[in-house]
Amino acid sequence: MPLADRTVVVSAIQQGSGVLIADRLVLTCAHVVKSGSVLIAHPAVSDRVRATVAWIDYELDVALLETVAPVRPVPPVRLGVIDTRQAIPGCEITGFPRVQRYGPDRRLEADQYTATVLPVAGQVRDLLVCDLDGPPAARPDDEPAALAGLSGGPVFMGDVLLGVARQVPRQRDGRRVECVPLAPVLAAKPFRLVCERTGTGLRLERVHGSFPRDVEDDHLGELLRHVDEEAWEDVILLAAGHCGRRELGVLVDGLLDAGLRHEEGTLDRTGIHVLAALCAQHAAWLERTVQERVRQSMAALFPPTDEKQATLLAWLGEAALTFLPEAGSLPSDAPSVRCTVKLVGLVGGRSAIPHARAWAREHPELGPDFFASWDNFPLDVYASEVLESCRLTGDFVAVSRRHMRYLPRLTDIDRLLVRGDLSEAEFVTAVAALRLTGLGFGDNRLITDLGLLASVVPDLEFLHFTRCSAIEDFGPLADYARLESFGLRHCGISRLDALPPLPHALFLGMEESRPLTLRGLASWEQLTSLAVSRLASFADAAAELREHGGVLALRLAEPPSAADCATLAPLPSVQRLMLDTTPADGQDLPLLQRLFPSLRALELSPGTGCPAGSLDALRRSWPELEVTVAADEQGAAPDRP
Repeated sequence: MPLADRTVVVSAIQQGSGVLIADRLVLTCAHVVKSGSVLIAHPAVSDRVRATVAWIDYELDVALLETVAPVRPVPPVRLGVIDTRQAIPGCEITGFPRVQRYGPDRRLEADQYTATVLPVAGQVRDLLVCDLDGPPAARPDDEPAALAGLSGGPVFMGDVLLGVARQVPRQRDGRRVECVPLAPVLAAKPFRLVCERTGTGLRLERVHGSFPRDVEDDHLGELLRHVDEEAWEDVILLAAGHCGRRELGVLVDGLLDAGLRHEEGTLDRTGIHVLAALCAQHAAWLERTVQERVRQSMAALFPPTDEKQATLLAWLGEAALTFLPEAGSLPSDAPSVRCTVKLVGLVGGRSAIPHARAWAREHPELGPDFFASWDNFPLDVYASEVLESCRLTGDFVAVSRRHMRYLPRLTDIDRLLVRGDLSEAEFVTAVAALRLTGLGFGDNRLITDLGLLASVVPDLEFLHFTRCSAIEDFGPLADYARLESFGLRHCGISRLDALPPLPHALFLGMEESRPLTLRGLASWEQLTSLAVSRLASFADAAAELREHGGVLALRLAEPPSAADCATLAPLPSVQRLMLDTTPADGQDLPLLQRLFPSLRALELSPGTGCPAGSLDALRRSWPELEVTVAADEQGAAPDRP
């Protein structure tokens, strides 16, 4: 993936740079953002994206930002911790120094510097020191430094992130760049917790050094011995760029042989053969027999048979497109169809549009899959040539402000998730031609008038709000006569009686940082499913549930205490119970039987930490109860607990 896809502008108390370690997480320097309002920009994105400081360490001079919407569709970055005293040449620093402005409107453009990492030079001060291959342009003493604005810019070895630029001392002609290394960042517990909360699976690798400028036979043997180790992938790729004609052919052949040691169709074979093809791309000249062998090995990997394989093949970039099967050549129900669509979407760009168009016309039922890749393509062309051919009814599709102008063309959409700030007027214009039955807003500080929304989307059956802080009057909710599912997450409402009752709603979800009260639950007459965060009083909530008498499915952030289970009157209506947390030993779970005598199914979240032995004991004592632990990343559907 090009480094430019990850490098962003960070605008806060000053203008700096940053790196996308995931689609919504930006690593930068603490001195760039302090703790105030932050905006993230990228040349490929027309609108700036608001961000908050998720974690900051002024001593390390590093900050982790979380954006309200994805900035770019990038996978989690590979993180490198340097474990060598050897200099590492061929590294790159990218960013947006303020000197890099062009045109009458002084637009920013990314800049790129090659450098050698010097692990010993910053060892005492816990810094990552880089020596630029050439000095930056000289500037008068009374002007900002030539690289001002580069702070927070990433330092990469291949596609492995080593750190972020911090400052450029005036000594040594400005060729030294002092950077924040990743080791102390990764060791900080708050950093790890933010990544876990956002579901970002970062890959950590130890960087054991580079390779000689000239790659010889004994070096090739060392590289091939480590071909199955992910941490060596970038070393091998960098080495390919330093190989002579003969050595590169030996390296590529060796990689192809190593891949054949793994079973056909396995991720191991796919990954090694993709690595061989990437090494071959370095060649200005390669023996015809080696070229043909690379081509045949690549052709054998297509079409991809699962999503992980598609992700590996996407590293080939545009070269992957030449091996795609014809759009109509596969059975509609073949798993390879969806995987091929994912691969086309991951490659993205203008060159992939003809392929996306052909596959969309053959498989319009995969509309949500095509929609999910929209940001990887030119928005306008993709909307006209690909998405207009898709069937989008029946599935939620996610958009932000940058997509709204194209929605009038996509009249098949009936369920929409809108992320980021958007005014009522902008929303009304965008959806006037749509017949929406499902709508969700997230991270919106502008929506205030629910009455105006009701007049434009009167047929809603599903309406959820997440972190929409400007809504004060929820009275117009009563105008939604068909609303069956309603949810509020972190919108400042912790009392159910602050909402008008929705007598036709079947599902209600409420989540707040403050404890919730459920007074007035009986007025939600048709409610059968309820999901709530921490309650102010379980006893009071139980009384409301008992009075209602119709809630069949209940999701609780915390289980009732042993005392509540022993003393409260039973809740006979509840047949399905979901718990986000449980006692560490799980010994109190059998006590639920008295409080929920009609319970048929108990579902525990994967993070509950409940030992398997306690679940076995629960199943023995309550054999008619179906007990399950939800898989990671799999929760209940959004319209029920």
